[in-house]
Amino acid sequence: METTERIVEAYVRHVKGWATIPNIRCAKQNEIDLVAIDAVSLSRYHIEVSISISQGFRNLTAMPFDAEKMKDRGQQPTQRRTVGFFAERKFNAPTVVDRLRQFGFEPDGYTRIIVTWGWTEDAAKEAMDAKIELWDFRNIIRELAEAIRGSHEYFTDDTLRTLNLFIHASDEADQNEHRETAEQHKPSHSAPVRAANEQFWVYENWTNQCATLHRETCSFCNDGRGMHGKSATSSGQWLGPFTDEAKAWERAKDTHRRDIRRCGICLPMTSPSPAIPNIRSRSNG
Repeated sequence: METTERIVEAYVRHVKGWATIPNIRCAKQNEIDLVAIDAVSLSRYHIEVSISISQGFRNLTAMPFDAEKMKDRGQQPTQRRTVGFFAERKFNAPTVVDRLRQFGFEPDGYTRIIVTWGWTEDAAKEAMDAKIELWDFRNIIRELAEAIRGSHEYFTDDTLRTLNLFIHASDEADQNEHRETAEQHKPSHSAPVRAANEQFWVYENWTNQCATLHRETCSFCNDGRGMHGKSATSSGQWLGPFTDEAKAWERAKDTHRRDIRRCGICLPMTSPSPAIPNIRSRSNG
């Protein structure tokens, strides 16, 4: 199982709260990267992961898929970065469809998802026409990082543990840098100046029992639309906007989630309101 597939599975399990089965072998050397089931809604998902950071192959394209060109090793990388390749070889291959039936996945009874680094506008349209969802791997990394940021839980999953250690190390490095900079400049007051019309949002994550306070300009918040451009998903909802940070914090506490926190990116504990600490409840509420 590739590292990128492990990260996607960790995201699906920890952020979405879905049960997963990875790397399902099919006949004729086909393989399914990941299947997932939402235990609440019983919705089913077939997820394929294809990540490239090479400039020439980064984006998924709408270039026509050609089975003959796939036989040419020199053209295989380009063909594998097309929506048509996934539609024909990954999702609709007879051996794949038959194998999914064994897991209760009937055709048209589940969602097909491609996780990639990015895509062209034409690829997005072609995927929509083919009833395939596109997920941006970069957003998955950011959402997963935000979900575990500030957590002191010991993760037995190697992927989550590695990411959690990286986040803690990065955050501490940033905090140390802020302290050194503050010491050098010796500001007259520690509270940063904020825009007069600045607003705040709270993201209530039902899956992780967490409520997080964000600035509207935060890349995670995106003015209450999140990284997927939606005010609510199956994992949680955005609450707001609030013109006052203290009121937003009170609303976060009113959710009665187990973990009440400030975003480590837009509202780190080294800036702002020391009177508003992160809260982690010992209860299961």
